[in-house]
Amino acid sequence: MYHTKKGVYDYQVSRAREAHEWCMNQTRKALEEGKSVIVSNTFSTYNELDPYLEIADERNEELMDNFTVEVKVIKCVGEFDSEHDVPDSVISRMADRWEDIEEEEVYDPI
Repeated sequence: MYHTKKGVYDYQVSRAREAHEWCMNQTRKALEEGKSVIVSNTFSTYNELDPYLEIADERNEELMDNFTVEVKVIKCVGEFDSEHDVPDSVISRMADRWEDIEEEEVYDPI
């Protein structure tokens, strides 16, 4: 969403960190507004996912027992094309450092 302007997708790797910050802020804001949130991203390590888990934990602490943010981690498996024209060498490095997440659900479209 961050890289889409006026309906045109324009991914810029130089703005990736900025996009991640924007996504976390949008996630936090939506949860504060009581909305459900789906973050569709590639988290190849737990440390990349952890900030979103912390946002959910913080929100749960604020809400106490009135409402809880349920977190589901869904891992998609299969062969997919790159939406960002990521070079195969980069995808290979991501695969090499891949960490499974405890209690993740696995989605296999086949």
